[in-house]
Amino acid sequence: MTWERTSITLEANVNITAIFEEVSILKSMWLWAFLFWFLFSLVMPVLSAELDSTRFMPVDQVKPGMVGVGKTVFSGTRIEEFGVEILGVLKKARPHGDIILARFSGGPLEKTGLIQGMSGSPVYIDGKLIGAQAFGWSFSTEPIGGITPIGEMLALWQQMESQPGTERGALEAPDYPWEMGESVGGAFPLKDAGNEYLQLASAQGSALVPLKTPVMLTGFDGRVVDQMAPVFERYGLVPIQTGSLADEETEDLPLEPGTSLAVQLVRGDVNISAIGTLTYRDGDRIMGFGHPLFSAGAVDFPMTAAHVHSILASQMISFKLASTTKPMGVLRQDRRAGVAGIIGQAPLLIPIHLSIHSQNDDEVESFFFEIIDDKFFSPNLITWTTLNSLLASGTMLEDATMEFEARIGIDGHPDLEVSNIFSGTMPQVVLATELGEIVGLLLGNEMEEVSLKAFSVDITVEPLMRAARISSARADKRTVRPGEDVQVTVFLTPYRGEERTLSTIIGVPEDAPEGRLALQISDASASMKWEQKRAPLRFKFQNLPQLLEVLGKLEKNDELIVKLVMARGGAVIKGQELPSLPPSALAVLHGSRQEGEGDMTHEMVLVERRVSADYVLSGQISLPLVVKR
Repeated sequence: MTWERTSITLEANVNITAIFEEVSILKSMWLWAFLFWFLFSLVMPVLSAELDSTRFMPVDQVKPGMVGVGKTVFSGTRIEEFGVEILGVLKKARPHGDIILARFSGGPLEKTGLIQGMSGSPVYIDGKLIGAQAFGWSFSTEPIGGITPIGEMLALWQQMESQPGTERGALEAPDYPWEMGESVGGAFPLKDAGNEYLQLASAQGSALVPLKTPVMLTGFDGRVVDQMAPVFERYGLVPIQTGSLADEETEDLPLEPGTSLAVQLVRGDVNISAIGTLTYRDGDRIMGFGHPLFSAGAVDFPMTAAHVHSILASQMISFKLASTTKPMGVLRQDRRAGVAGIIGQAPLLIPIHLSIHSQNDDEVESFFFEIIDDKFFSPNLITWTTLNSLLASGTMLEDATMEFEARIGIDGHPDLEVSNIFSGTMPQVVLATELGEIVGLLLGNEMEEVSLKAFSVDITVEPLMRAARISSARADKRTVRPGEDVQVTVFLTPYRGEERTLSTIIGVPEDAPEGRLALQISDASASMKWEQKRAPLRFKFQNLPQLLEVLGKLEKNDELIVKLVMARGGAVIKGQELPSLPPSALAVLHGSRQEGEGDMTHEMVLVERRVSADYVLSGQISLPLVVKR
């Protein structure tokens, strides 16, 4: 229940009098007990939502001219105070929320203005917490900004307590197979969450918006950072390259109001962490930021403290440069008023093992990292970490051929094994993107929730381009009888090489009717596009096993796909193609008005052959055949 929704409970109390009149004529004691429980359940949520006047000051008591203090970290891990002067309260400054307007002073603020990474800094008046500093203006010449009222933030804990699946094991340090950072031996698009923060984050000029969240990147190549930046910026995040702390610097810090709070998206040989400030703690529960991270709702992200190396002043807006410390808990809520989590619990992450082999030598470079399990963000994280690992291993953006074999462990299902090969001037990008898309299909499927328990990838790199174009093809006969074989010869033009040929035999089925057929000869990509057009409902999966089956049988880019096709209708029912239905059954299906579960196909694949090639292929050709009995 959010803070604003307590009004719904109050409205429900209007009917309490009517309830009393109805039950007054009843003498049964159990009905009176039931009535007492019902009344108690209606009133208690409202009472529990009231602020403790000894610790908090509600927004309606905050007045212009009041002065107070805020707490944050400007350097290292030491919490420092800064001055706060209330300028007023902006009622309904955002949907379902107020903003307390204030001028801030002290520390470096007169020089830097408001600082990205301060979001969540607790603000006190007369020793009572009024909220978290969270809003500001770009290019402002004064440190004036907005505070999220604490009443709105406290609702995060109510949402966290009602979140399913909160049972977690005790927090332990990640058990990496080697020291972090040590070498041993078109990204998948994020979906918009449709939240107000996405709109506010892109606002310019005079808009009062949530301070952008600095995202610390450790171990990333600048070319990968350039790919990350547009995606992160859509969510009000600013990627910043930094480094990690030495082991002796990652001391156990007490998480208390004003501490720098980090939310990890990736950890291991590389690190991606969003930096804000902790607002309030009660026992093992904490809250912070004062605005969303992604507005992702219920989440399961690692949470640590952070060490601030420096404040980098900027004419646009300054930011904290920081590094994460040891794991301290799990973030459970990411909503409009801020983030909330639990100290001491461990998140569920996807472990990634990546091995890169070079054909020039026998060396194998291995990388290990863990990423958050989230259908919106994990696909991009897989793409970025894979691409970064390939660049870190020394593979340049030049002519190369790369092949991967991946094994994905899925809780409750057999492991999924997929492989493919790419060749060109930038095969790293295409390979990394495909891995991200596969993860996106699994986590974003509509059939059931998927939990990935393991992800291992072996990549082989060859420093030359092995690509060829399908230039022409011929069949040894154009008129055939049912049951006859047709020899198909395909001519390939390799990249900077001499012409090559591939041959295969296609057997015409015994029951093939008289008439025209076609030999469709293509690369894997063209074959998939043709299948999606021919039978689109084949790819509208009814259950997860159907999706896993299709992913496990995808054509590889070094396979020549030859199909014998007949221009005859078939049917797809609930994701399964039924190519051999009799004409009477097809007529019934064709005349059916039921939509969604089935559809007709206009072409039927009689025979399919996959021929392995030494090249990554491109192109497609069609040859006509005539069947005569």
